[in-house]
Amino acid sequence: MSGGALLYPAAGTGLLALVLYDVFTTILHHWGGAGPLSGRLAFRVWQGAVALTRGIGPERRRRILGRVGPLLIPLTVTLWAGMVIVGFALLYFPWAPGAFHTGRGVPALRTFADAVYYSGVTFFTVGFGDVVPVTPGLRLMAMVEGGSGFALVTLVVGYFTSVYGVYSQQKVAAASLYYQAGSSPDAARVIRSYLHAGSAEGLAAEVGRLRDGLAAIRSGYASYPILHYFASSRPEQSLVRLLFVVQDLGTLLDTAVDERGCPVAAGLGSRSGMRAAAAAVQDGVAGILLRGGTGDARGRGPLPESGEAWARRFERARAELRGAGVPVREGGEALDEYRRRRGEWEPGLRAAAHALGEDWEEVAGGF
Repeated sequence: MSGGALLYPAAGTGLLALVLYDVFTTILHHWGGAGPLSGRLAFRVWQGAVALTRGIGPERRRRILGRVGPLLIPLTVTLWAGMVIVGFALLYFPWAPGAFHTGRGVPALRTFADAVYYSGVTFFTVGFGDVVPVTPGLRLMAMVEGGSGFALVTLVVGYFTSVYGVYSQQKVAAASLYYQAGSSPDAARVIRSYLHAGSAEGLAAEVGRLRDGLAAIRSGYASYPILHYFASSRPEQSLVRLLFVVQDLGTLLDTAVDERGCPVAAGLGSRSGMRAAAAAVQDGVAGILLRGGTGDARGRGPLPESGEAWARRFERARAELRGAGVPVREGGEALDEYRRRRGEWEPGLRAAAHALGEDWEEVAGGF
């Protein structure tokens, strides 16, 4: 084999090592995040889809973006399979045609395209038998490639089954909270529904359930980063909508409910860890979609209207709770605290909604 011919196996080995690392990082070591290849592919495809759908109506846009996540699955598999096939073709090609026997009427394996054909047939274990390696080393190589094709398909099926399981869990959690809030993003209704009947313990249990659900979602999204590109076609199943209601729920519990009149519920958002769990999910979304944490202001626009809007929201929530007999904190100090806390999480959530192609007004619904 000449010195120039050595470049082919070197390139093939490097390509196979790269795809092996990507598959290992994404599937076998999935808690470490997406691989460098599959992660970039998903991010770029999503960015393109969001850019192309700007200006389209929210409902139609949701339907289009909702297909991107599932589409990334065959795209990722195609990327991996193509790299493996080309990588092994680079290993086979320097030995052609002398080390391969071809059947009667079959052209000799001479070009790189012929090597890719043989590699593809071997990878998918088609077994035509029209091209057969004659040396022990190449036969062993063909066995390894056939086994790698079978292993890759098996790993991918198991991985994406888990992905859909976590995604279903997130949709159920979001829809459940949406219906608890009276088919709206109004977190005050969740508080009222429990405290109106004097069931502070029930509210504490519900907040704990939300915290545990968010912790499970955070773990799932960290393990399967491709989930960040699964957009629901129904607003009530949106991850951003879920985070908005939970964050507002925790903020209202910490600022609107009077500690003297209802000590069990007051401050429950922070005491229960629910707000911390929501912040962890939000930061994970920002880390993937915005390439930074929620403390990173990139992509965020100013919120000139938020001060008055947040004040109206808080007064509306206090009136609703007061009408249900829930003791609330009066005065401007509570409003100032609500504004401050909401200012900590809403800008980052708006940026995440923008990156996900969601309309903020549809997410927040005026709340």
